[in-house]
Amino acid sequence: MTRRRLMFLWTAILLLAVAVALMLYGEEPAPPAPEVSVNFPRRLNPEERRRMENRRVLPAPAPAPQTGPQGPVRPRDPVLAAL
Repeated sequence: MTRRRLMFLWTAILLLAVAVALMLYGEEPAPPAPEVSVNFPRRLNPEERRRMENRRVLPAPAPAPQTGPQGPVRPRDPVLAAL
């Protein structure tokens, strides 16, 4: 190897060592995150129960049975209707 190639090799090794040192010692360790206490409800409170009762809806009525002759069923999809 020539002297110039060795100089590039040593420069690369030195820069790599500097990068490793900066990554290891350049930053302070992050402070630990505070512990968060979460309170999960066990049952509905009166306000939530009232809201739930107000949001109730009746079930959809069943379709009335059709009497009499029925024609062929038309497809609802426009692509199928075009075919």
